[in-house]
This record gives sequence, structure tokens and C-alpha cells, in this order.
Amino acid sequence: MTAPSKQSEDEKTLSELQERIMEYSQILSRYSAQERVASSRKHRTELTLAELQPLPDTTRSYKAVGKAYFLASKASVCADAEKAIADSSVEIDSVRQQRSAVEQKMKEAQAEF
Repeated sequence: MTAPSKQSEDEKTLSELQERIMEYSQILSRYSAQERVASSRKHRTELTLAELQPLPDTTRSYKAVGKAYFLASKASVCADAEKAIADSSVEIDSVRQQRSAVEQKMKEAQAEF
């Protein structure tokens, strides 16, 4: 009589481990997508800044606000771009740290499996 309950507990534990591994896998894919988006945004901003910097300071520049564009000084646009690059770098680092923590948890769950 103890064998069926032991098997039931094992199946339950196995099922919980499988669910946890699937959950970690989904979280990892989400973090990968976030990292790709942040890297893309950072790269696009770096390219924009590289194109903008050699231009004279009197060049008319525009800042995008939603779907509208407003006239802004080149210095203001460059400063905003540099801030966006720094923010994206921080976001990428944060996502990488979170992803590595989840990868570690997933490895532990797979070892238990």
C-alpha cells in the first residue's frame, strides 16, 4: 500500500520540477527578448549620435516626442542621446544579471530532475 503513495509523490515532484523548468525557460526567453530590444535601441541611438556629432552646432535638429517632432538645439539632442545610451547600458546589464540568476536556478532544477 505504501508503493502507490510513494509513486504518486514522485510523480507530483517530477511534475513540479517540469513546471519549474518550463517557467524558467519562459523567463529566460523574455529576458533574451528584453536584452535584444535594449541592445537594438542602444545601437540605433549610438548611430544617430555618430551622425549628429560632426554636424555644425547651427544645424537644425528635432526631438521626437511621441509622434511629433519639436525643434531642439543640437546640444540638447546629443545630451538626450547620450543619456539614452547610458540608460540602455544599465538596462542591458540588469537584464543580463537577472538572466544569469535564472539560468543558475534552471541548472539547479535540471540537476534535481
